[in-house]
Amino acid sequence: MAAVSFVIPTHNRPGYLRDSVRSIRSQQVEALEVIVVDDGSEVPARQLFKHDPLFSDVVWRRHDCARGPGCARRTGVDAASGRYVGFLDDDDVLEPRYLKTAIAALDANPTVGLFCCDATLVDPSGATIQGGRTFNSINAAIKRYPLVSGVRTLGEIFEFPTLGMGFLVRRAVFDRVAYPAGRRLEDYEFQLDVAASGFGVYYCHQPLARYRLHRGNASSHYGMAAMAEQVVVSIRRAAERYPVLREAPGRIRRRAADAETDLGIARLREGQVLRGFASLSRAVTGDPRRAMDLARIAWRQAVRRTRRARPLSNVASSSR
Repeated sequence: MAAVSFVIPTHNRPGYLRDSVRSIRSQQVEALEVIVVDDGSEVPARQLFKHDPLFSDVVWRRHDCARGPGCARRTGVDAASGRYVGFLDDDDVLEPRYLKTAIAALDANPTVGLFCCDATLVDPSGATIQGGRTFNSINAAIKRYPLVSGVRTLGEIFEFPTLGMGFLVRRAVFDRVAYPAGRRLEDYEFQLDVAASGFGVYYCHQPLARYRLHRGNASSHYGMAAMAEQVVVSIRRAAERYPVLREAPGRIRRRAADAETDLGIARLREGQVLRGFASLSRAVTGDPRRAMDLARIAWRQAVRRTRRARPLSNVASSSR
């Protein structure tokens, strides 16, 4: 039996997949199982790598049509034999020390069911961007959230979601919790579900992975409004699903207002002016303390749009 089974969903990204598998092979732990779930790629991934020694003992599963990464992960879990199951996207990579760190954290905390970590941001070629700043550190600074390593409660995960990178999950977790499928924020909802089921969720505030930003992934800036919309949906789902959250209604209102703020800004940036202001209005309704900050945001967006719309003759005359 493998110590760890890694599940990698893939769909039409063979150029990145090899890097992901190589990063698993570089882990400082033996008895690893790699399961690649081909989620309806136009050219079967197994066919592309059948002569590549890096893939010689990979366990392959394939969906005839694309069902989404959540369904692919479920298929991978069903095929896994390890006492731990790791999730890795086909465009991301793990640092060599990741697995030893994750297993040590789980062994030291028997009630913890899920380990996750921070990630360095890289561009499509794999080069570090943002000056080496990490995904969760950037968001924690923006939100002024005191994010540190340790076991996080359901309420803490609800208030501030961490990037779903470097998931390592005890096999026993799947006896209580099924991986969500069919939604964009499956990793966030999975953390909430695990915490609500009685297992701890351990977050390591170290960049033990590299998160690739490109047009094809959900967290890139190319589709932020769609992502923000899903955050709002996930928050509503959690508030309805977990009674313990409803014991602190102020927390739900603040979190919902925060999500509506992000959605409003994203919509304004994408030119959805009316929908953007509607989201900002809901944010103020939920948390009136945001009124001044949101007024400044709205003003800056209006100024930017006015400048872009000014005729070239006016711009020239104003510069004299």
